[in-house]
Amino acid sequence: MAKAEGIGQPRLRRPGGLPGGKFWAPVVGGLMAAVVATGAVAAQSCIRSEEKLSIEVRALQTELMVAALSCNASHEYNNFVLRFRPVLTRHGKTLTQYFDRLYGSAAEREVTRYVTGLANRSSLQSVADLNKFCDTTLDTLRTVNGVAPADFDAFAFTRQSSLGPDLGPESRAMPCSLARNG
Repeated sequence: MAKAEGIGQPRLRRPGGLPGGKFWAPVVGGLMAAVVATGAVAAQSCIRSEEKLSIEVRALQTELMVAALSCNASHEYNNFVLRFRPVLTRHGKTLTQYFDRLYGSAAEREVTRYVTGLANRSSLQSVADLNKFCDTTLDTLRTVNGVAPADFDAFAFTRQSSLGPDLGPESRAMPCSLARNG
């Protein structure tokens, strides 16, 4: 009795050692395309140093805004906004450009979602312990109002956010310098 063709026979292997070349070629090609695309996405979604700073500035501004409302410090907050308006405007534009690069046509919605999330987190801190929140944020507000506008970026960069180190997924993006070299 003859064996059916292929049954009990070893599979033929290609010189590279992978069985079924017709199957593996598209898989390997697809994986290679995914690796190349991942590099392009990583470069697009990476964060530049000025964008990271703009996220820090927005977190600071949001914390101080919540303090103005929760701690009756609207006068001090208004002084902050007036004193640093050009700097805040510049960082606002940088933040918007970053979100444009990440989210395209959904950027405006995502910026709103992001800033609302920061405000909600800050507000939750004020509700959890109003005295501590007000002591901390009002101290920050008074300190920053004494900073020269030329030194504002350094202040924002070096301070510890009361929201902690995690300012959202956008702030955790890989630095662009690493994305290009990685």
